Amino acid sequence: MVKSLSDPPHNGGKGRAGQTQSAMILYLYRLSSTGEVSASQLARGRRRVADNLPDAVLDNPAAGERYAEVMAAARWGQQAGLAGSTVAHQD
Repeated sequence: MVKSLSDPPHNGGKGRAGQTQSAMILYLYRLSSTGEVSASQLARGRRRVADNLPDAVLDNPAAGERYAEVMAAARWGQQAGLAGSTVAHQD
């Protein structure tokens, strides 16, 4: 059973932004767990975001912080029972 990531300690206490982040993590987990998106596709996408982060920070100075928060939430999701989740898999 998938546990919720919307508890305040896991959404950074950021209200709607935290809920959006939690929903995104759960969505990526579901895509991964059903095989619609492979682990390598998730890793490639995550790598592309990380590689383009310096440019994103120019438009949105909080982009680096948000990326780190999403990755931390994804790692928490793995530990909280989203076993098999590759969203936060480290290369």
